[in-house]
Amino acid sequence: MTKTLEQIASDVRAAYSQGATAGMGILGSLAADKIEIVHVPVHPRDGIWDGSAWELVGPGATVGPVPTSTLTFQLVEPNVGVAYSGLTATWSIVPVTATPTVDTEHGWNSTTRQYMPNKAGIYLFEVMVIAWAQAGYNMGFTLARNDTGTITNSVDMVASWLGGGGASEVFYATASGTRRMNGTTDFVRLFGLAAGGTANSYIAPGQSPILKATLLP
Repeated sequence: MTKTLEQIASDVRAAYSQGATAGMGILGSLAADKIEIVHVPVHPRDGIWDGSAWELVGPGATVGPVPTSTLTFQLVEPNVGVAYSGLTATWSIVPVTATPTVDTEHGWNSTTRQYMPNKAGIYLFEVMVIAWAQAGYNMGFTLARNDTGTITNSVDMVASWLGGGGASEVFYATASGTRRMNGTTDFVRLFGLAAGGTANSYIAPGQSPILKATLLP
């Protein structure tokens, strides 16, 4: 039998009295087969949703309009502290050799060293390396989006770090940034520089992942 508006309102009040999760659940059970979500300005989750997606099925549920972040890519190099060879005073592609420990979207190209996620959305990218330089030399990295093989003034730099040697200190260098990726052609790639060669400066992998990508809600 169809419930009256008062009965529906009573059910909703009773559910929310048990907490937000129960409240969202009752709203999901009342949803239409299809729901259109619209925000101004546009939000990444806008679009047509199945009504059933609005019903949370438990803590941390990733279906529907209240999803969680998803780690899609993680690259950990085994040779901790070993300087990347071939880097000079000009930007060049970091010669990563490891196989990703996480690559849920099969976006890693070990030949070009590009990460191209196959799902559209906003991604958080994180880079962390060990850095060192003698006084008078510098070193750094930049994670570029859709580069043409080199770093120019027009390249979209997602996350960058550049430092110079002072007291010949060794330290961790990290940077992060977010970008909207189209899921088809957009990619990121890590570049580095080390003026004077490894005898005077270097960047090297640390114990933490050198590169991570997380798909945001």
